[in-house]
Amino acid sequence: MSIAEALARALMEGMELFARGVFRLLASAAGRGQELTWSDAAPSDAGERKAILERVRPAGKMIIRLAQTVDDTVQILLARQRKALAEDADFVLGLREDWDPEKRDRLEGIRTVGQR
Repeated sequence: MSIAEALARALMEGMELFARGVFRLLASAAGRGQELTWSDAAPSDAGERKAILERVRPAGKMIIRLAQTVDDTVQILLARQRKALAEDADFVLGLREDWDPEKRDRLEGIRTVGQR
């Protein structure tokens, strides 16, 4: 296997593990950027962890850079969705004031059920 193929395999496996939640990004202890750490979804067996690290280590820096990009993108998309949901909620709350008591009671019932 060529060096390029080994790097590609390491990168693919590392990103797959990140996507599955085995790795997570954490601010580095040295305060320089982020690093990958094991998450709760990681295997508990030390031998299995060691084998994973040996396979992905060649692409470690690339995995971190791609994981940061993915994480940033996800955070941007989540922020947009949260904003849209907040705007929708404000709109519905505004409508509620115009409703008769029966419709307000029905909306309150729906809201209460959704919180359970």
